[in-house]
Amino acid sequence: MHTVARPSRLLRRHLIGLAVCAAVLALAWPGAARAAAGPSFSIAAAPGQASAAHGYFVLSLAPGQRSTQRVVVSNTSSAPIVVELAPIDANTTPVGGVSYLLPGQPLTRTGAWVSLSESRVPLAPGEVRQVDVTTTVPSGAQPGDYVAGISALIPNKKAASASPSASNKTSVQVNVQTRRVIAVQVSVPGAAVRKLTITGVKAVPAAGGMDLAIGIASPGGKFTSGSGTITVPSTRLKRDFPLDLFVPGTSIAYPITHWQIAPKAGAYPASVVIHYGDQGALTAVWNGDVTVASSSLKTLKNKYVPPVGTVGAKRPSS
Repeated sequence: MHTVARPSRLLRRHLIGLAVCAAVLALAWPGAARAAAGPSFSIAAAPGQASAAHGYFVLSLAPGQRSTQRVVVSNTSSAPIVVELAPIDANTTPVGGVSYLLPGQPLTRTGAWVSLSESRVPLAPGEVRQVDVTTTVPSGAQPGDYVAGISALIPNKKAASASPSASNKTSVQVNVQTRRVIAVQVSVPGAAVRKLTITGVKAVPAAGGMDLAIGIASPGGKFTSGSGTITVPSTRLKRDFPLDLFVPGTSIAYPITHWQIAPKAGAYPASVVIHYGDQGALTAVWNGDVTVASSSLKTLKNKYVPPVGTVGAKRPSS
């Protein structure tokens, strides 16, 4: 038995209708650039399940409990296909929001809780099949919010080479692979808190100058989001930034672009404040130095690309 949990408002905003397209480029001879059309498919939570009322699975399971749901995989094309299914871990993107790892990557988080009755689903044209999705919460799981995903894709076939023509021109063939993901949100009952910590700020050489990266971690057990401000008084930087959904137990390096084009080596006092939780009631604060090392200036000089339309722009001095 399991209880249907209340869906996270934050997750609901991010996870409904998620589809990721990865483009793989392959050289082909000759002809104009073209996109290799592939068969189409769909995957959805099977109808009639209270746990999937919002298009993804929302479960409340105590440690040691398990629950089985169903997904429906459909071949919407006129050719036979094989759809590969796999549980995958979820992470936080650099600016907040849920991202998913690729199939085949090691499962070290909630993805390891999810198992499938089939991982390869052969489908005739127009065929529809159901696959069981079982979520088992480890006996030692701590109270809090967890999320994983179920990845579905049709493996790309290796592009075949074409024969050269008289024009002898190179073309690009684009193989578009659609990966669809259904989220599995698990709430483990018990006392859990929202908590964010700021671990520091680093200077990062980039093509347009020196950027900053704010280290943020979530050692708490609840989903959260918020907004923050970074200040570096000596460079007149004061910038607000939004922080979207943060997955518990993850960490990010939040990018602050275009800090300085040509900074000098040294320590720059800085501060970061993040307000998060319900109506920003919780606060994380960091005060310290942003260190620009001489070695990073050499890296910056090699990376620097003048802005478009700039004539005679100078590279940062080392």
